[in-house]
Amino acid sequence: MLLDKLVWNGDVAGNFDLDVGPLLADCLAGANMSFRRELLLKVKGFSPLYAGNAYRFETDLAVRIRRFGYRIVFDPEAVIYHRRATREGARVSAYEWNYWFCRNHVLFLLRCVDHSFPKLAFFAARQMARILRRKRACPYAKPEKWHKVLISCTKGLTHGTMEGLRSIILGEEGGIDKEKAVTVLVLRKGGRPLELTIPVEHGLSPPARSSIQASPSLPARPLV
Repeated sequence: MLLDKLVWNGDVAGNFDLDVGPLLADCLAGANMSFRRELLLKVKGFSPLYAGNAYRFETDLAVRIRRFGYRIVFDPEAVIYHRRATREGARVSAYEWNYWFCRNHVLFLLRCVDHSFPKLAFFAARQMARILRRKRACPYAKPEKWHKVLISCTKGLTHGTMEGLRSIILGEEGGIDKEKAVTVLVLRKGGRPLELTIPVEHGLSPPARSSIQASPSLPARPLV
């Protein structure tokens, strides 16, 4: 579990105080998090607006949870071994990565951070300076043409601003509607079944849903 802290400009500082705890945190990295089901339904879950590499999707959720008055706790005893993939997922070209990095961070600033417009301008200036200095183009790939990185970043800043303003106007929050969510049990050999909440629009088809069986170790629950 990684401990993250929101700083004044809307960035996230991570991996500090890892040897002590439990501690209150602003947000947590998406590799290892646990939430109460009722809480996720209350805040409507993760927002589907963070597309592409989904950058900042967990930070957005954490901010909305804390706005409801709940606390996020970092516990150094909660450990997972994360086998890092070498390809697929967020491991895309430098041009695509810069687009989604800029687009999703700007979206997060507008949705979740106070006084977002000055911080948006500061973020944009930092990205332009980074690219002009030809530094840190992408964690997974090196660009062949830096002017394409600049174009991708500019598009990401523009589209993130448009999406963020649209989200504010429409009042969009998370991606789970309580009336449109189902609870399913995923059976595992030799282990306790997993109980998952899935939006209907991205969920199981009716025939597959009716074939789910409850494990003897966990009583069956009606689908919500």
